[in-house]
Order: sequence, then structure tokens, then C-alpha cells
Amino acid sequence: MRKVKKTTRKICLYAVSVLVILIFLVPIYWVFITSFKHTEDMFVYPPQWYIVSGTLEHYKKVLFETLMPIGFRNSFIISASAVVIAGFLSVLAAYGFSRYRFKANKPLMVFLLVTKMLPPVC
Repeated sequence: MRKVKKTTRKICLYAVSVLVILIFLVPIYWVFITSFKHTEDMFVYPPQWYIVSGTLEHYKKVLFETLMPIGFRNSFIISASAVVIAGFLSVLAAYGFSRYRFKANKPLMVFLLVTKMLPPVC
């Protein structure tokens, strides 16, 4: 009797998990397949959950007829620069913390650890 209850609970938990995953993945799937549809096929009723005839015209338009590639390039430059600068400063700080002992060493290490554990505020 007890084992049946446990099995039923597991089945319900898996069913709810699958349902939640589907709720999150269906919109991503929809956006993905819609990006390959022809413009007139996007607004068909009832909606088609698969691609009848695919096209890459939307990707071609975004990549060659807009300023999107420039935005991608600029974002890459900024993020790569931020990673390099943060990495360099972090290595210097880590070396200072590991090599030299000073009064605020322990409190600063705890402060850094606690701030990493807190969620970011947007």
C-alpha cells in the first residue's frame, strides 16, 4: 500500500514536470519554426505546428538588409572587453588576497563570498 502511494506520487511529479517543461518549450519551438515560414504562412488559421515549406528569407533580410550585424559586433566588442578587464583585475585581486595578509583580509573575503551568493537586483 505504501509503495503504491510512493509510485503514484512519483508519476504525478513526473507528469507535472513534463507539463511545466512543455509550457516553457512550446513558445520557443513556435518562434523557431515561425522564423522559417513564409510571411503568408505565419498568419494562417488554424496555426500550423510544422513547416510546410521553409525559407531563409527572413534571416537573409536581417543579416544583409539591417544594422543587426553591426549591433552584434558592437555587443561582442563590449562584452569581450569587459571579460578581459574583469579577468585581469580579478587575477590581481586574487593574488593580493592569497599572497599578503592584512587586517581586513578575512572580512573582505566573507563580503565577496556573501555578495556572490545573493541574487542580482535588476
